[in-house]
Amino acid sequence: MKHESNPSLGINRTGVSISPIDSHRTIKGAQELRPISEGNASGIAENRIRYIREAESMGSIPIPLTLKGITESIQEQIMTGNHSIMDKLGERSAFERIGTRLYEALLVKYEASEHKEMLPELARIASILP
Repeated sequence: MKHESNPSLGINRTGVSISPIDSHRTIKGAQELRPISEGNASGIAENRIRYIREAESMGSIPIPLTLKGITESIQEQIMTGNHSIMDKLGERSAFERIGTRLYEALLVKYEASEHKEMLPELARIASILP
């Protein structure tokens, strides 16, 4: 998609100026719009909690392929009880990788922008994000 050199000027692509009658109806409809369900966000939060509790873990330890590995795994299982800490570490690692990918995508978008003069300096962005 080709970006215009000055995003503040240009042709109105929303169609509002083409059909003033319809634009007034659209604006009025948006102002009259009410939530389609009663209540607040607590229902969504309850669903999220349920999904989190029912979800399978994101990572696990592979099954050992050798007799020595099986023996060591059984010994460790007896000593520690379970591998839930490894599952939690795997989930945390996946979560942090997602954050890293989002940050990398932000940097790519910044580099691709033709309007860097309107954006904060890259050093400022880097100082905000850990």
